[in-house]
Amino acid sequence: LLSLTMSTFMQMLLAVSALAVAIPVGAQAQQVAATASSGGVITAERPELKIGDRWGYSFNGSNPYAITVQSIDADGKNVSAWKDRNSKRSGVSVRDKNLNPIGPRGETYLTFDFPLSVGKTETSSYEVTDSNGDVWYNKVTRTVVAFEKRSVPAGTFDTFKVVTVRTYNMSNQWGGNSGTVTDTLWYASEVRNFVERVIDTQIGKPAVRHLLDFSLRE
Repeated sequence: LLSLTMSTFMQMLLAVSALAVAIPVGAQAQQVAATASSGGVITAERPELKIGDRWGYSFNGSNPYAITVQSIDADGKNVSAWKDRNSKRSGVSVRDKNLNPIGPRGETYLTFDFPLSVGKTETSSYEVTDSNGDVWYNKVTRTVVAFEKRSVPAGTFDTFKVVTVRTYNMSNQWGGNSGTVTDTLWYASEVRNFVERVIDTQIGKPAVRHLLDFSLRE
């Protein structure tokens, strides 16, 4: 079990969903990543990251920011820097070789399960104990629901639509806290990333990101 404050846990839960970035395939792999296999099933293989790959996104229709891959270690773990183009705020995010975000204590948050193919579903669960001794129970179900075209400011792309539903529940002597976070993204092998992402925490309006531009290393 992990040990952290309840507020930190909630921040991690939402921030990981909001800032986790899939960093997809190299130029050669792009040609086959979203094509039919010998069995006729369209798949997306695990991408190969390139240092210098960059993506620009909008957040809720404005607030543009950019993400750039800075380093990759021998195990494929990669570090990317993000920077808000208006406020100049910046930070870093870390992912494993399968593009899954790695938290500050080394915990991995499953976002992708390559290869992607329509109908593929995976369910996982974990527990987090906060500093008060309260245990948060989490269940994550991720499903590839469609292969479809998606139009965003950067263009129109063939994408895999991936829906991740994360439910959490905590109970103690004062009551409890529970909820659901639904993370829907459209992943394009051509872009080496998602082109659109919608995160609904059931608290306020959903957070929406659209791809504005991108540049990829060969």
